[in-house]
Amino acid sequence: ASWKELPWKFEAGTPNMAGAIGLAAAVDYFEKIGMDAIEAHEQELIAYVYPKLQAIEGLTIYGSQDLSQRSGVIAFNLG
Repeated sequence: ASWKELPWKFEAGTPNMAGAIGLAAAVDYFEKIGMDAIEAHEQELIAYVYPKLQAIEGLTIYGSQDLSQRSGVIAFNLG
């Protein structure tokens, strides 16, 4: 076996270039739409789905009951 010189001997491999390009595209997209619009859409989705989840028998929703304090992630347990 042959070892590379520093710092290359510690490289983990090929950088995730596709991931970096995708991240840059996502940031550009978010800036184009605007974070206020994204937050408003998320709140609309929460207001739509939360009552539907509450209506399911045996389903427990964890977290704040105040919809203005909720995020797009809803933790729940069925059973």
